[in-house]
Amino acid sequence: MTLPTQFRPTSLEDFIGSARRVGELLQRAVKDARAAGNAPIKILLNGEAGIGKSALAEFFIKLLGLGKWSVKKYSGTDLDIDQIRQIAADFHYKDIFGDYRLVCVEEADLIR
Repeated sequence: MTLPTQFRPTSLEDFIGSARRVGELLQRAVKDARAAGNAPIKILLNGEAGIGKSALAEFFIKLLGLGKWSVKKYSGTDLDIDQIRQIAADFHYKDIFGDYRLVCVEEADLIR
């Protein structure tokens, strides 16, 4: 049995309120991007703590079908602007494991 404090949504039906609406928008964005030949997708999830941003990011990763080698996660407390520039410069490389690469920065407001 999962405690309410340990529950993490994994499907669209698990989300409630505005998080479900955002999940629907993410599904549509992935569908449209795939229809356009895997067009780039750029999203920014912003809001108060506890509204489900990280869970929505994990849902997005699942929608894209990305494995652990195609996802890079960072904490904003560990990044500075030069590292961000290097991450951006590396985007022109094609991912050898799939159609998409994903960069997730938690606490982006804390980048130095």
